[in-house]
Amino acid sequence: MKNKIIILAFFLLVGGALNAQTYGSDRYTVSAYANYGYNSSWKNYGGVDVRGFLPLARHFEMTANAEILTSGVFSSSVTARPKFLLPVGEIFIDGTVSFRNLYKYGSSELVFAASAGYRMNYISVQAGLFGRGMFDTGDSPEKFSLRETPLNLVYRVAFRVRPLECRWNVGGGISNYDEYEYERMWQPIFFINGHYDLNERVSLLACVRIKPTGTFHQIASFYGIDTRLGVSYKF
Repeated sequence: MKNKIIILAFFLLVGGALNAQTYGSDRYTVSAYANYGYNSSWKNYGGVDVRGFLPLARHFEMTANAEILTSGVFSSSVTARPKFLLPVGEIFIDGTVSFRNLYKYGSSELVFAASAGYRMNYISVQAGLFGRGMFDTGDSPEKFSLRETPLNLVYRVAFRVRPLECRWNVGGGISNYDEYEYERMWQPIFFINGHYDLNERVSLLACVRIKPTGTFHQIASFYGIDTRLGVSYKF
């Protein structure tokens, strides 16, 4: 019992993400997180993050995510993912639309991303391209819109220390995107994550990330921290 309590406390501190449990799953899942973060642009901030995983067919799944932060940011994304089983692991193709509204700053961004990858019990690798548009949504009569050119590289490399079916797991990795933000290729996000299954339906989740700061991350000279604690329910 003492060992179980130690393991549970450890993972509450260092991590868990919905992605840690979706590969290989055929069950619909809803997750909710409480967020806390700090960076030099927003200082201390909090928020709520809700995610859904939808395995619609054997070779096709979707994810839908929404987040609101006290820093004045609302974010959402939808990903469609065809996948193809291999003797070991699977290959997949991601198509994502991501929208962020920085309503305190009167601006927003829209991202379209496409990538391909390979994943198995212990590793996941992914690479592709994304395009971003930025728009003025404030009260100023002189509206602006910007589109980044050329397209940006998107990538993610992640690992886990145990097979996915284990009751607890921990991992980490490096990427230049998450469910709500896409960075330039030379501004990576570092993360540690894990989960602990209370039973076959309910899991405790947490995640710690070190990430660039700044509006739209055109210049990022300081890295902030973002933490999430949550729970997921499998149907």
